[in-house]
Amino acid sequence: MMKKHILCLWAFVSLMLVGCNNGDADLLGKPPTSVTEAKLYEINISPDSSEFYVPTQYVAIGKYDDGSEVDISTKVQWSTVTAGIVTIDETGLASPLSVGHTQITAFFNGITSDEASLNIISSMVCGHQVSQPIGKNIGGGIDDKDGFNVVTGACLKVREIIDPTDGNTKWFTSTPSLALMGDLGYSSDPTSDNSGDTYSSSAINESWEFGLVPGNNPASAFITFSMDGEGMYGQLGRWCKKLSVINFSGKSNWRIATSEELVSLYEYENPNRENKLFNEFGWPVRYPYWSSTFGTLQGSNVINVLSDPDANPFHLLPPDVSSDFYASCVSINTGH
Repeated sequence: MMKKHILCLWAFVSLMLVGCNNGDADLLGKPPTSVTEAKLYEINISPDSSEFYVPTQYVAIGKYDDGSEVDISTKVQWSTVTAGIVTIDETGLASPLSVGHTQITAFFNGITSDEASLNIISSMVCGHQVSQPIGKNIGGGIDDKDGFNVVTGACLKVREIIDPTDGNTKWFTSTPSLALMGDLGYSSDPTSDNSGDTYSSSAINESWEFGLVPGNNPASAFITFSMDGEGMYGQLGRWCKKLSVINFSGKSNWRIATSEELVSLYEYENPNRENKLFNEFGWPVRYPYWSSTFGTLQGSNVINVLSDPDANPFHLLPPDVSSDFYASCVSINTGH
């Protein structure tokens, strides 16, 4: 009788073990055989529309039917519609090759994203080559020494100095050309109540007869600004703010240079007080540059950056705010 009970118990335990092994795999720490993987049904890439002139990171987000969203940027196959505009690597980093328009898509597991629109644009920094970082490197544009591009192209000269008065690395812009103002949609307004994207009525023709090889540089029109009109410092103040708004050269802290900063700009690496900004860097210098430093009369002092060896180039003038002078905006380069 005892043996019969033992045999029945053994048969029952054996059946239970077989049942566990065959039917309840999850009790042994294994996933149920009935569970299926989430299925990818959509890929979204961002930014979906952009303009840039330096390398920019794209991101691909996969949407799955279980409600999850996953960054699959390194798994997708990136591609562009138009060749020669941009390259994009396996991580989604897009590097410009030339100015132009194209679209970008991402493909994975049979799913293709919608096209993202992409415009490679000019940085407006004279001498900057698309695909190169903006800086003093080759093709970076800063301290560019081409005497022609500011004349023929819609760009701004940028000079870098280490200001001895405060030790900061600073970038200074030359006054803009008429060509650049046209590209930015500016117009002339010499009235005292000017507003918006305007400059003064004066467009100064630089003769380019001094400093560079005579006859090799055509005359060109450069812009002057007044300090009256809408906002603090009028047209001049709005111009420097515009550079911040458009993130010129990748910076958003542009402001009017002080008279002390313009003196530092002129004297930087210029022990003989020569006309270096014009001779070496091709800046327009025929007219003085405004500063934000107020003088004894209405308006601000201006600095004449023309180098006359027989005269003091730092003419501290207290003109009326309606006077027309060149503009130099400055940015403290926190990245250095």
